[in-house]
Amino acid sequence: MDPQLPEPDSFRKLVHDLNQLIFLMRGHCELAKIKDMDSSNLGQHLQRMEAYLDDLTGLAESLKEKQLDIAPNE
Repeated sequence: MDPQLPEPDSFRKLVHDLNQLIFLMRGHCELAKIKDMDSSNLGQHLQRMEAYLDDLTGLAESLKEKQLDIAPNE
């Protein structure tokens, strides 16, 4: 197996997948802000979503650090 790819059921894979979702959600937020939306509250909701994504990013980093403690060879 490629040493760069995580094992399918590994903690590292979970962190990788979480980061991938964060990336995709952030991209959708950026695209939605570019479009001229009818709802005046859309921008506020998107800003909140981005703040939650920032929190998830921090969580993913914490999980990554914890993974090094739990399974440093994974």
